[in-house]
Amino acid sequence: MTSQNKAKIALVYELRSAYRALGYTETQCKKFVVGSAAEFIAGALREHGHEVVLIPDHKSLISRLVAGEGETWDMVFNTTEGVYGMAREAQVPALLETFQIPFTFSNAATMALCLDKAKTKMVLEYYGVPTAPFAVIQPSREKNLTPERVQTLLQRSPHAKSLNYPLFAKPVAEGSSDGIVGSNKANDPVELCDIIAKTCAASPTCPDVIIESFLPGKEYTIAIMGTGDDAWVLGADEFIWREANPGAVVVNGLDGSSDPLLPFMTKNCKVSIALGGGQGVAQVKADMARPEVQRACQVALDAWKVLGCYDCGRVDVRLDSTCVPCVMEINPLAGLHPQKSELAAIARNQGLAYDDLMEMIVQIALKRYGLGDCRKGVAQVPGQGSSRL
Repeated sequence: MTSQNKAKIALVYELRSAYRALGYTETQCKKFVVGSAAEFIAGALREHGHEVVLIPDHKSLISRLVAGEGETWDMVFNTTEGVYGMAREAQVPALLETFQIPFTFSNAATMALCLDKAKTKMVLEYYGVPTAPFAVIQPSREKNLTPERVQTLLQRSPHAKSLNYPLFAKPVAEGSSDGIVGSNKANDPVELCDIIAKTCAASPTCPDVIIESFLPGKEYTIAIMGTGDDAWVLGADEFIWREANPGAVVVNGLDGSSDPLLPFMTKNCKVSIALGGGQGVAQVKADMARPEVQRACQVALDAWKVLGCYDCGRVDVRLDSTCVPCVMEINPLAGLHPQKSELAAIARNQGLAYDDLMEMIVQIALKRYGLGDCRKGVAQVPGQGSSRL
């Protein structure tokens, strides 16, 4: 520790202009969501007295580590999502583990696991954490994927008897609702076959498609803080969809594309929330006194623990037709933009300021590494407004 009152923190993020200068395309840089908050994270950490070193791309990080600069850092604040591969979010954590540099958020193994929705669901099932029945389709291994062939592949799933229409299709390894539009809900094999083809075309680097039973109930996003037995629920928000008029659409305001107003989260819904809502979906504070919210929070916390997630993140949960909360996705590297991220909104609804949320993340990570609190009395763990279950 540089002193008792502050830490030297390397903030590793993905600056689009830096990656474009390295030869990456704009399409490749579209995945960079978490890094868009870098200037706000840096400001929050400095506000709490830390020294911040900005590292805007992975090549800069590698060169600094090779030069031995990492030995001067107390910790890395990692926000990198990666560009290539099914384990792209694990690449910087693996690098930091190699150099034995402490860093925020989950380790390489957990990052790789949670990006793969199918493998995540397999682990959740093993530990008895509820998740929707599912199957995995690998179109790249099929010469001619017809509706009949899709049905045959669905019957190979251990959940075949529960995979009744409507079904929902999405890429196995995408984040931020990428690849999800209003037509991803299929009512029959013909629709499902068409959705699979479109999903693969929209996500060419993600060859597999996961098919799930459609969950018709309420949807929550739940913020978790801490690690292992010390983890707790910071708060939960609910997504509320406006009643749609026939033929109404939501325009995302960025590229002109649109979705029907349907009661499930799409990429355009995410953009609508980031732009301030009002286009069919809103994120509101969930009533923690309601039994179904409490059950959803407990399921989210259970999933966080069994998957070995660290420090802070989000778990998305939706109720099935019998009101059983089912885990949809684990976000061990959640968006951190103060105005545009679900996590920041949950914290705000719990009365936790953005700067204090960033400081709490640092303090939790320091504690996990046995480094103690670098600033006494700031953002105490578990934090005001949190809810232990």
